[in-house]
Amino acid sequence: MHPYATDSDERKDVLFYLAIISVVFCYIFYSVLECYNISAPYWVSFPSVFGVFGFLYTVFNKWLWKLNFFHKIKLVKVPVLTGKWEGVLNSSYDNFLSDIGISISVYQNWTEMLVVLETSSSTSYSSTASIITINPHCFTITYEYINTPTPAALETMHTHIGTTTLEFKNYSIEMTGCYYSGRDRKTVGDIRVKRIT
Repeated sequence: MHPYATDSDERKDVLFYLAIISVVFCYIFYSVLECYNISAPYWVSFPSVFGVFGFLYTVFNKWLWKLNFFHKIKLVKVPVLTGKWEGVLNSSYDNFLSDIGISISVYQNWTEMLVVLETSSSTSYSSTASIITINPHCFTITYEYINTPTPAALETMHTHIGTTTLEFKNYSIEMTGCYYSGRDRKTVGDIRVKRIT
């Protein structure tokens, strides 16, 4: 997976809260030890503020950020796109005449993601991405991809780069958008997918 950018201020806010929680936790922990006159042997390393912060950050980055609670209180604004999406793609290559079946797999945590789009003739992997949350109508994900055709693909199809933009309405199970490919292909197209997992 690769890092992705977002216009949301949540990353600096969450880091601030995690730092405060880490300091408070360590203060309470050591206060309890002193209260009961507990001293640990030299080979036991008590948690430090940085250690607690690192643990909390890891847990939040991988799991906690997905909880509805954090989205409802607006602490986290980045949508959870993780999962399998299936739908169709229409391309200017054939004047938008055919529906090409596609499958999109999104692997995502709070700071990193990978978008894999597969068709019967090629597979593309995202290399950079950004998620825009400020639009009240929908979230927008834009990513640059590298596409590699299968050995059975048409001879006119080559490895190329391109950009995809998808819109995701809050609590929706659908994403719609478009793509355009690099100078080697010079094609554009529409994408419509639904979340299946």
